[in-house]
Amino acid sequence: MSKLYKILLASSIVALVAVCIGMFANFIVSERVQRNAEEFLADIQTFRIGDPDTTAISELTSKYGRYLSYRRCTQSGCRLSFLFDNYRMVRLHLGHPIEFAGGVETQDGKVVVIAVEAQSAPFIAMTTESNLFPSERNFELNHIADGAGKSSRTIVRVKPGATELERQKAFSYDLHCFSKLKGCSDSRELLPSAGE
Repeated sequence: MSKLYKILLASSIVALVAVCIGMFANFIVSERVQRNAEEFLADIQTFRIGDPDTTAISELTSKYGRYLSYRRCTQSGCRLSFLFDNYRMVRLHLGHPIEFAGGVETQDGKVVVIAVEAQSAPFIAMTTESNLFPSERNFELNHIADGAGKSSRTIVRVKPGATELERQKAFSYDLHCFSKLKGCSDSRELLPSAGE
């Protein structure tokens, strides 16, 4: 074997090992983001419409401040949004883009909106809890199909009068798409229990 061949072989092996380590590190980061999003989802479910806003705002910002994507506060209230994504994996072509976002809106010292959304493009699932909906029903579920018959959007609206089971279904997101190579293939994968 020539000296040049040995150098090229060694360089190739080092490059391959570096790529594998990078892929593994990015997978671990996506797993951590997924766990943080799942913890956030569990925490946001503990809030109720009408809760004092100081608790919601301080707890969420202190625990998930690094994911805070939007904050607007006025004298009458605040709107907070948090964003969790897997774009490190996407940049390396190791995963399908997925975002999970959630937040609260307060007004006059009380929580008035709790919202979460998951998107694995082009599929999206969203849940909004509020007493501001004009509907008489406390729980509404809509699946909007694409041309191929898949559910491209799942939209859930919950009012404070919903049963605990309805509320649990509305917020039971499955965020496995963060670490799934091809992402989710239907919005019902993101929010499977809503249609049960």
